[in-house]
Amino acid sequence: MFFEEFSQLAEILMEDCTHPLAVVGDFNFHLDTPNNQDALKFNDLLDSMNLVQHVKGSTHRRGHTLDLIITRREEELTANIQVLPDVYSDHKVVSCTMNASKPPSSKVLTTFRSTKTLNATKLQSDINDALLKIDSVSKPSLDHLMSLYNRDLKDIYDTVAPIQSRWIRQRSQAPWYNQDLRQVKREKRRLERKFKKSGLIVDQQQFELKCTEYNSLIETTKAHFYKSKIEQTNRNQLFRLIDGFFMIKNTVLPTYDSLEQLTEDFNDFFINKIRDIRNELSDSSDNTQLFHNMEKGNIHCEFSEFIPPSNKNVKDIITSFSNKTCALDPIPTHIVKDNINLLLPFISRIVRQSIATGVFPASLKTSLVRPKLKKPDLDPDLLVNYRPIANIPFLSKVIEKSVTIQVHNYMNRHGLFPSLQSAYRKHHSTESALLRVSNDILRTLDSQGEVILVLLDLSAAFDTI
Repeated sequence: MFFEEFSQLAEILMEDCTHPLAVVGDFNFHLDTPNNQDALKFNDLLDSMNLVQHVKGSTHRRGHTLDLIITRREEELTANIQVLPDVYSDHKVVSCTMNASKPPSSKVLTTFRSTKTLNATKLQSDINDALLKIDSVSKPSLDHLMSLYNRDLKDIYDTVAPIQSRWIRQRSQAPWYNQDLRQVKREKRRLERKFKKSGLIVDQQQFELKCTEYNSLIETTKAHFYKSKIEQTNRNQLFRLIDGFFMIKNTVLPTYDSLEQLTEDFNDFFINKIRDIRNELSDSSDNTQLFHNMEKGNIHCEFSEFIPPSNKNVKDIITSFSNKTCALDPIPTHIVKDNINLLLPFISRIVRQSIATGVFPASLKTSLVRPKLKKPDLDPDLLVNYRPIANIPFLSKVIEKSVTIQVHNYMNRHGLFPSLQSAYRKHHSTESALLRVSNDILRTLDSQGEVILVLLDLSAAFDTI
C-alpha cells in the first residue's frame, strides 16, 4: 500500500509542483542493504520518477540508512549533507543546505471587534438612552419597532466596539501548548547548549533526561487537553469537535467559474425545491385527514388564540438559547444576554405585538442560506445533493420559540401527537423507534407468532418531503 500511495503522491508532485521539490523523512527502508527487497523496490520507484536520494551512511544507531532527502535529479537543490552524531534519539540528525530562497512569511488582513475591552457602562447607558427614544414614539408598527431595534443597537455596537483591521502572521497553532511545556522546553534547550559546549557525559545524561521529561509532558498534556474537551462537549457538538481535531471541513461546493453565478444557481434551485414541496402538499388529498386517522378517532378541540407571553417567559426563552449569533443580528447574542434586564421589556413588546397581530416582522424573514452536502460520498457537482442550512436572526428564534411552546403544550394537552412518532420530538428519536420495533419482534416471537419485517428505501421520499 505504501508503494502505491507514494507513487500516486510523487506523480502529483511532479506534475503540479513547479517549485523546487524536496521530500524528507524517516522512510524505514534499509537502503544500505543491497539485497533488501523493499529498498530495491523503492530505489526503482525513485528512478522511474526521475528522483534521487542524497543521504549516504548510517542514520540510525543500528547502522542502517533510514532517513532520506529526495529531490528531482536535474535540480541542484541540496548541498553540504551531513549526518550528525546522535544525542538522545535512536535516529541521527541529518542536515543540509537548501539552495532555495526562504519563502516570505504569509500575512492575512483580518477584521475584528475588541469585545474584551468593551465599556459595559457606556454600552448600558447608550442602550437605555436608545430605549427611551423608542418609547417616546407613539404607537409604532411592528416593522417600525424592528427597524428601530436593528438600527439603534447596530449604531451602539459600532460605537462601543468598532470594526478594526490588522495584518497578522499565519502560524500553526497548538491549543494544548501551555506555560509548563514552554518552561520545560527552555530548560531542555539550556541543557542542550551546555552539553554541546562541554561534551561531558554527565551533561549529555542531564540533557537526555530532560528530553524524556519534555516528550512525556507533551503526551500527557495533549491527552488531558483533548479528553477534557470531549468531556465538556454535549452530544450535539461532539461530531463537530471531532471534525475540528482532524481538520475535516464540510465547506464543499460544486466546481464553478463565477461565485456570483453559483450563488444564483443555488438560489433558484432551493426556491424551486420549496415551491415543489408546497405544491405537493397543497395537492395532496390526504393532508386534510391527518388528524382523523388517529387511534383515538375525532378529537373535538380548537386552538383559537395565542396568549401573549410574559416578560419572564420571554427571558426564559432567551436564556435557553446558545450564544450563536447571525451576521444579520445588530448585536451579538451574548451581549443581549448580558444586558437582558435592559432589553427585555422592548424584546417582549416585539414578541407580544407579533403574536397579537399574527404578523411576523419582515426584517426577520431574511436568513443567510448556506448549501451543505448531504453526505461526503455524494457528487458535489449535483445541486440535488445539497440541503439548505439557514442562519436566522436571534429575535426570529425567540418569536418562533414563543409560538412553538404554546402549540406544543396544546397538542400535548389534547393528545394530538402520533404515539408512534420517531423523529422531530423530544424522546422520540429513530433510536427509540428501532427499540420499539426490536421489542415488538421479540415479544411476538416469544408468543410463538410470525413476524415479517419490510424495509423500504425512503431516501427519495425524504429528499422531497
